[in-house]
Amino acid sequence: MSQTAVHYSVSHVVEQLREVLNVLDATEYTKPCISLSGASLGQHTRHIIDMFSKLEMGYQAGVVNYDQRDRDATIETDPDFALMKMVKLVSTLPQDDVRLRIQSQHPTGDVFLDSTAYREILYCLEHCIHHMALIKVGLLELGIANIPENFGVAYSTIAYKQQAAR
Repeated sequence: MSQTAVHYSVSHVVEQLREVLNVLDATEYTKPCISLSGASLGQHTRHIIDMFSKLEMGYQAGVVNYDQRDRDATIETDPDFALMKMVKLVSTLPQDDVRLRIQSQHPTGDVFLDSTAYREILYCLEHCIHHMALIKVGLLELGIANIPENFGVAYSTIAYKQQAAR
């Protein structure tokens, strides 16, 4: 996958998320959702931003640790601040497909794996889509039905549905 394709995919998904967040007020954004085990849409948005932020930081250092997220409460409670962070997120995606080490914390000790920047962008993208699917559940619980058609749907699922419809 080329750099252009990777960055386009992330930009497209983040634009969908921005479109949805633009219609939420702070109360809707921060309201705990029963169907999300009490988590808010803001908490899921913060998690998405945290993952991409950890990739950005790890890209610079050569080691990515998604477990040590910042958990910035401002992102969870201020949709405008989250939107600003998302714009930055897209502009700071890794440009070169360099080798990276992934560090993951486990009860028996840290695990290190080899990866690449583009592989990790794809991981963050799929993780983002997964959390967008959860955000969609929360939106529906809040009675917000004007959601983009493929919001929170994996590209492979979209392709499968298109093929099945033929």
